Amino acid sequence: MKNKFWPSKSSEWTEVAPEEQGLDSGKIAEMFEFIENARYDIHSVIIVRNGYLLTEEYLYNSRLLDTKSYYGGETIHMQQSVVKSFTSILIGIALQEGFLNNLNQTLYEFFTDIWSPSFVDSELKKNITIEQLLTMNAGFMAEYDPKYPPDAKTLISAGCIEWALERVPLGYTPGEEGKWEYSNDGINLLSAIIANVTGKSAEEFAQEYLFTPLGISEDETYWWHDDKGINYGGYAFSCSPKVQAKLGMLCLNNGNWNGKQIVDSNFMKMATTSQVSWGKDLGKGDYGYLFFMMPSSFLYGGYVAAGAGGQVIYIIPKCDITVGFTGAYQGKDYNDLLVNYILQFFEDT
Repeated sequence: MKNKFWPSKSSEWTEVAPEEQGLDSGKIAEMFEFIENARYDIHSVIIVRNGYLLTEEYLYNSRLLDTKSYYGGETIHMQQSVVKSFTSILIGIALQEGFLNNLNQTLYEFFTDIWSPSFVDSELKKNITIEQLLTMNAGFMAEYDPKYPPDAKTLISAGCIEWALERVPLGYTPGEEGKWEYSNDGINLLSAIIANVTGKSAEEFAQEYLFTPLGISEDETYWWHDDKGINYGGYAFSCSPKVQAKLGMLCLNNGNWNGKQIVDSNFMKMATTSQVSWGKDLGKGDYGYLFFMMPSSFLYGGYVAAGAGGQVIYIIPKCDITVGFTGAYQGKDYNDLLVNYILQFFEDT
């Protein structure tokens, strides 16, 4: 069995030489040279194997900084849709702790008191299940009018529950086989469901059941919410690279953290294996419960939590490695960086 390290407080998690965990520090240095020469607008890179912190670097204008913080001194970074995978983890915790019965529970069960026949596609929405929301198979349309997405002020004041239920139309019957459409609004409802069944905001629930057990301090995260206190389940979450890495570690270990089952292991296995397919032709891929599966052409396998602009957490179980990126990089992915400078050089430990 591999010797694993379980970091407690993030502030006490210090780097060790990559060679101690079978990686090549020279190749990792070459990666940063490549990033600079190619002008990739990457803001941070963190690499963890077997729980050991091997690399935590911050960049500005594609060049390495000599600080352990972002340019300007910030220590957290917007994660965009990476938070969708985080919301999935919270749903798994709510199941394990008995706040949810199963993934077949429907929207109407949670929002009966506010439901109205005037909601767009009201009858169809009633039977949308948690699982359909987790797999982007619920039918919520990503772009449904020229004003979408709404400006932040409008969405905050309207409330993300009311916005999704009252205004967002469905593009197909929820659960229809072969259908998949990426949506923020449906995932915001998952955050609202957590608040409904626990009596806590998703952020408060996460602090108690996830962040505290993983040794994540309050200053390592920030999660935006609407005027009614509902956190946005699909976006608007910031955290440190070490939080990225710890969430990746939790996934690598099927929801277990140093012997304690934080997230139901069966849920995590479902979340991180293919449940539906999306796209077509060369753009086709597989999706779990708010996690993207790595393409079949990627020989190391694994899955990712991904957000716009280059926010990514790679989880590669075959290598027991998690790699987190932040940035404003508009490239397709960082797969080449992983293969060319990190994974192909790893040795088993």
